Order: sequence, then C-alpha cells, then structure tokens
Amino acid sequence: MRRALCALCAVLALVACGSSSGSPAAKALRDTAKRLDDVRSATMDLKMTASSPSAKDGVGFSLSGPFALPDKQGLPVADMKVTELRGSATSTVSFVSTGQAAYVVRGSRVTALPATSVGVGGKGGGLGTLRIDSWLRSPSLAAGETVDGVETDHISAGLDVATAFDDLGRLGEKLGVATLAGLRPLDAEAKARLAKSAASSHIEVWSGRKDHLLRKLVLTVTLTADVPPSLRSLVPVTLALSMSLADVNQPVHVSPPQT
Repeated sequence: MRRALCALCAVLALVACGSSSGSPAAKALRDTAKRLDDVRSATMDLKMTASSPSAKDGVGFSLSGPFALPDKQGLPVADMKVTELRGSATSTVSFVSTGQAAYVVRGSRVTALPATSVGVGGKGGGLGTLRIDSWLRSPSLAAGETVDGVETDHISAGLDVATAFDDLGRLGEKLGVATLAGLRPLDAEAKARLAKSAASSHIEVWSGRKDHLLRKLVLTVTLTADVPPSLRSLVPVTLALSMSLADVNQPVHVSPPQT
C-alpha cells in the first residue's frame, strides 16, 4: 500500500480555473497567491492519507516542523519530521538542515546529505510554488476561524486535482523532503491519469484577513477510475490532505543533530 500511495503522490496534479475574476472570493484568492512567496519561514503541519472502504487501515504520511527558506541559492533551515502512517503503525525520519549542512536522522543514525541534493533557490522558489489561484473552481468566500491567533478569510471551492499535487510535489523539493515524503512533481502522464481518476474533489483555504498570508488548507479527492493497478481493488480511494502554517515569518534556529 505504501508503494501505491507513493505512486499516487507521483500522480497527483491540479489544473483549475476560478470563477468570475472580479468576485470577492477570486480577489481574496489572488491576494493570497501573490503573497505565498512572502512566507519565508513557518512551522508546518502537513498530513496526507489514502483510505478506502475495502482496506482495513489507511496509509499516508505526515510532515511537521519549522523551516526557513534562504533568500539566495542554498540550504534551508529546517527540522522536519516525516512520519509514515500505516494504520496504527508509524515510523519517523527527520530531515535536519542548519543552512550550512543537511542530515537525515533515522533513530540514532545520522547521515549527512550533499548540499546539492537539497539546495533550494531564493525568492520565487518557496510557497509561491503553490499556485493556489489556479487550483480552485467557482470559489466562495466567508469569514473564517481564527488560525494561529490571526483572523482569516475562508475560501472554499471545487478542485482541479492534477496541478495542486504537482505543486505540492515541487514544494517537497523546495523543503528538501521530496524523497522522504514521496512528494514529487508529476509528469504529463501522471497528471492525465489523476485528472481522469478524480470523481470528486474539494478544497478549503484559510488566509489572513489583513495580511493575506496562507494559514491553512484542506483538500479531499475521491478516485474511482483509471487508478494504478496496485489500487484497483481498493477503489473508491479517498485522498485527504491538510496543511497548516504557524509562527509565519518568525526566526528559525536549528542545531546539527547529535552524532
């Protein structure tokens, strides 16, 4: 099932178009998209699961911890825990980067990573990778809940499934956890398969009412057709993904892991 989920992550893509470009919802969405790359640091909590009535337990992964993106080409500062979810069973690997050196920590084993394998670009290469203004279809706007002490706008919409997960895969690369979490950009075949497989999809976005900075998003996708062979006995498969950001643009300090 883990291979199936990774294959699914490699198949996820979203190419959506919004509704009327002059609506309050469309404007809030554009304002949020424009400010995504202004999120240079945060504590992220991201979780993705795949579940099915045909399977006893769901599978997936979670990604949590602080990160700070460099203004120029180089390593991020990050201490991200990547947890594989297999029903009630879990296993966790940490990605630690001080800005000068990067490591993978598995239990008591610390492995140094080549800087070239996790180096990211400067501004223009952060959360701006998530082109959320192209993900949503027919968005609607309402007053949102308070998230991390910030009053928010709540945008909900239908979802075009292929571009969103492609963008999330690119974000995995930017944070240096693409291999660990299975979040990778999608090729054209994977995008087409995902778009064909998705029977229903929905997304919700919470953005700061005053600063328009992304604070949370939740999306669900149900796949019923043309799924990878390893998943055909499990359809319908429901993918659920949530991501929240706290302590946005606060300083992040990470020390090297103890060896």
